[in-house]
Amino acid sequence: MNDEFAINDRIAHLISEYGLTNADFAKKLGVPASSISHLLAKRNKPGLNFIMSLLEQYKDIDANWLLTGVRSSRAMARTVQDGESVVEPDLFSSFTENNDQPAEISAVGSQKNDVFLPQKDIQPKKVEKIVTFYTDKTFTEYFPE
Repeated sequence: MNDEFAINDRIAHLISEYGLTNADFAKKLGVPASSISHLLAKRNKPGLNFIMSLLEQYKDIDANWLLTGVRSSRAMARTVQDGESVVEPDLFSSFTENNDQPAEISAVGSQKNDVFLPQKDIQPKKVEKIVTFYTDKTFTEYFPE
């Protein structure tokens, strides 16, 4: 980890994404509001009890991401709609964690029963952004790592 306080930045991101004030976030975790202020000002790092409370209260947060900044293979992408947390499966985490690359598929043969085989020597394209549009005219953006 390059930045020793990166976890503080991820906590700030969570507070923002959940649309909470620092005081509301502290209340949900059962910690003094000053604890959150000290974390966000990077005076302190979160302790184990704080992290455990956060992960218990917000079960959709990937613990590996919170601690290291890297999503685990079981990571879930989370979006917020109308103040409610919506959990969506992360389609690409298994590729980023294992450094596997999706294989390109190409047709082999010209018969009616063509066989499709992965071509390992072709450099795969990387997904840059996925945008999901909802019927209520809102959208979410997902940026796979």
